[in-house]
Amino acid sequence: MATASLETEADDLWIRVCRARAEYFKTHVGEMPRGILTLAHLDGVWPWGGLLALPATKIGPETWCYSTFGLTNSDLPARAVGDFKVARHRRSRVARSAWRLRRRKPQLPNSAFAGYGYEVAIVVRENVEWPIWLLRWIVDAEIIHEARILDLVRRSNGLTLRGVEVGDEDVLRTESVNVLIAKAQPPLPSGTQLPNGRMELLVATIITDDEADWSEKKEGSRLLSRLRDAGPGQVSSRVRESVLTPWAGP
Repeated sequence: MATASLETEADDLWIRVCRARAEYFKTHVGEMPRGILTLAHLDGVWPWGGLLALPATKIGPETWCYSTFGLTNSDLPARAVGDFKVARHRRSRVARSAWRLRRRKPQLPNSAFAGYGYEVAIVVRENVEWPIWLLRWIVDAEIIHEARILDLVRRSNGLTLRGVEVGDEDVLRTESVNVLIAKAQPPLPSGTQLPNGRMELLVATIITDDEADWSEKKEGSRLLSRLRDAGPGQVSSRVRESVLTPWAGP
């Protein structure tokens, strides 16, 4: 009876967290879609977690937001990780796959934060596919490889990543991008308090090669200030020009 009671309480908390997070996106970003995109290779370790895409009408016209939805779940950090092995035919097409769960000692959660402590979003001016691949890469880094992205963002005041692949490897359409991950800045919404702790909203912004160089030498927050002053802010575009002058200054 005691075990059943604990399970009921855990389920109730999970539902309240999910509803509160959905209300946050509806209030500050836009109308929630009917469902989210789940990641099959994480079914056993991230139940009911996934990715969402929604028109960001609360942020601006002709704006889309792609985001994780579940990194703040009440059953995280994950207590198991999956080994996902794939055999391929020629031209990289999947022939068969195998999935095995193994238990691990989980990260010690910070009691002040919900789950991993954050959801991460990408904001663009078009309805495109590449943000899904970037978010999938970030989720894998966190859940499978225990990247502790929120800690890295907080320590570095903006995390610079180079050469992240975005594209479908199964049909040989991979490309790479540079990314700055930082806390959401106005006019984007900041984080919120969920029933299980604090949720920070992080934003992944595409940056150019020279911006990545400068961010690594200086600090991510200083590049973010340049992006805000120049206009793009944390809205991503893969075709924009660099915001840095030939001499970027101190």
